[in-house]
Amino acid sequence: MDAAASGGSAAEAAASGGSGADSWTGEASGADSWTGEASGMPAARTDWPGTQAWQPSWPGTQAWQACRVCVDRVDDLHVFLLVCGLRKVKDPLYLLNAFSEWHTQNPLVILIIIGPKIDPVLSSEVEECVKRSAGVFLAAERSQEELHAAMRKSFAVVNSSVSEGMSAAILEAMDLNVPVLARDIPGNAAIVQHEHSGLLYSSPEEFVLLSKRLLSDEELQENLRTNGKRYVTERHDSMKERTTYQQLVEKLQ
Repeated sequence: MDAAASGGSAAEAAASGGSGADSWTGEASGADSWTGEASGMPAARTDWPGTQAWQPSWPGTQAWQACRVCVDRVDDLHVFLLVCGLRKVKDPLYLLNAFSEWHTQNPLVILIIIGPKIDPVLSSEVEECVKRSAGVFLAAERSQEELHAAMRKSFAVVNSSVSEGMSAAILEAMDLNVPVLARDIPGNAAIVQHEHSGLLYSSPEEFVLLSKRLLSDEELQENLRTNGKRYVTERHDSMKERTTYQQLVEKLQ
């Protein structure tokens, strides 16, 4: 299971989330607080016309206040949220170069990596790479409620793992009606039906192509949200899972 959930089924966990992430004032990589300049954005970008601190007034949250993004309207941003613990199996750097290159072509797309620092060596590497990558930001681990608030406000939730059992982050995103772009590995393919409940990619280049398609296709966005939510409701309902586990325990007693 992914580090996105703190326990219970994905549907049950997502149901407990909310928009009350008013305490998103923790540290981001390269910034003293979420109100300073964050890593991932070269200083030269602050000279672009219309540049301002990215401080969206999302309902109930002060999230993402660290990022200096060159836009006149914050609402135009498309946030891709990579939810993962910083460890090798999650491969958090897999999309970094391709996404950063895409961001230079379209400054309205940004990638935010969020999760706990599990592997100290890899965490340091991620921090250094993010500092050199335009359009990519690193956020510290947050509470489940705060994380779900961020997921709701993101354009899409991303998975880049080299191996998965059953990703809680993917299931939670589906339950929250957020489109999913997941790396095409057996564990992800078992819960994501390509172009039906999510999008599966096999390379960073394919990720960018699929992301561009998703941005331009509102019908596809809606289909992924609807079908993803239906899948979680039908296959991972919290009450059904609770009953199933209770029956299993009773049989083993």
